[in-house]
Amino acid sequence: IIDEESLILRRESEALNAQRNELNDQLGTAISKNIHKQVWLYILPCVAMILAIPSAWTSLTEYFSSGVLPVLSSVLALLFLFVATVSFLLCRSKSKKEDGDLDGDLDRVDDAYDALNECVKLELHVPEDAKSMEVFTDMYSNDDSAQSGVYSTDTVEVFEENGKLCFFYGSVVLGVPISRIESVVKVDAPIIFDSWDKEIPHDQGEYMQYNIQEKKINEYEEHYSMRGYYSVRFMHDDQPYEILVPLYEMAPILEILKLDPITE
Repeated sequence: IIDEESLILRRESEALNAQRNELNDQLGTAISKNIHKQVWLYILPCVAMILAIPSAWTSLTEYFSSGVLPVLSSVLALLFLFVATVSFLLCRSKSKKEDGDLDGDLDRVDDAYDALNECVKLELHVPEDAKSMEVFTDMYSNDDSAQSGVYSTDTVEVFEENGKLCFFYGSVVLGVPISRIESVVKVDAPIIFDSWDKEIPHDQGEYMQYNIQEKKINEYEEHYSMRGYYSVRFMHDDQPYEILVPLYEMAPILEILKLDPITE
């Protein structure tokens, strides 16, 4: 794991960092508020359904044993089922409206992040012609000591500055001296990553040639995999390191480095 502090050329000011922290808080508050609302919305239909079950069971048991349907427990069962159904439908309707409100809140936060990002780029002198691309970064276990085997896809902007291959990443500009970059290697091995953020789906258009596979992990998460990636290899403090780049994103770096990839 590289000490990125030694590669940081410049970072955002404290004022912009404070804005970023405030936006992070707003995002967390919006999501947390929505989760709490969703929990409370469905309490009534759940309670009504729980109360309907014993009443219905009592009615059915007495009916099968005596052939007579008891009035009180039957009415209670139907009443509770009616309340559960109506309240559930009302909750669904209200939930959709609040999902729309949450989407609106998230859109506002996203717009604020975009505006902040532009301010940071100006402050850190990121050139207008810097190319946006994705790189793979390691995801570690909770104790930060072991790789999970799944990489995160992070968006950076790449450019050349004073003999360095530079990346604008989040709130900093990182720079690797081009003189320390030894090779660009095309590695023929599978790699798993956690998200797909392109407008074009992974299995359509220009991305079809990479045979990217999607695997559903659960309702909210999926992983992607493909065979092959690029490794930009360089020396830092007399140790070898690499920057991992998807097959479909390598052009901006090759244009700067003017190196022919080696196949491994």
